[in-house]
Amino acid sequence: EMHSVLQREDDPLTLADCAVMHFRASLNASPNILDGGLVQRLDYYTDGLCIVAKSRKVWEGIHEDLTSHLVVKSY
Repeated sequence: EMHSVLQREDDPLTLADCAVMHFRASLNASPNILDGGLVQRLDYYTDGLCIVAKSRKVWEGIHEDLTSHLVVKSY
């Protein structure tokens, strides 16, 4: 199991860390640099799909679609 983003200073590798290692541009895609371009996060004991943006423009577009419910999530 892995946190999506850093929760504590002593956390091991996070999904955001992995995203930045594979897509360096995602480091500056989200407003919070610690998010590593993640548009949405998953709870710790949940599995599913995470979306990583590689640019701020794409991050903002996907985030807007999610917050305005243009994208339907099912659980």
